[in-house]
Amino acid sequence: MQALEARSKLEKNPTWHALLLVSLAELLAKQGDGDQAIALLETAIQLDGSARYRATQALERLAASQAGHEAALANALETQASS
Repeated sequence: MQALEARSKLEKNPTWHALLLVSLAELLAKQGDGDQAIALLETAIQLDGSARYRATQALERLAASQAGHEAALANALETQASS
């Protein structure tokens, strides 16, 4: 996981950067760190690349499964609607 995190920090291409963040977020969610995973997905959504919609889908799934993340869920759905 540390290697994935380090690689994501070095990536300059916004699409690849977002894909790496999505992968890292999925790993964190599996380890029970939903808050950090949601934060990474929200960062991925802000990147200007073609992985933005995939990041919004991942955020929607994760936020819907976590209590107290209604704002993140709304953000994911609004972003999907405007894409």
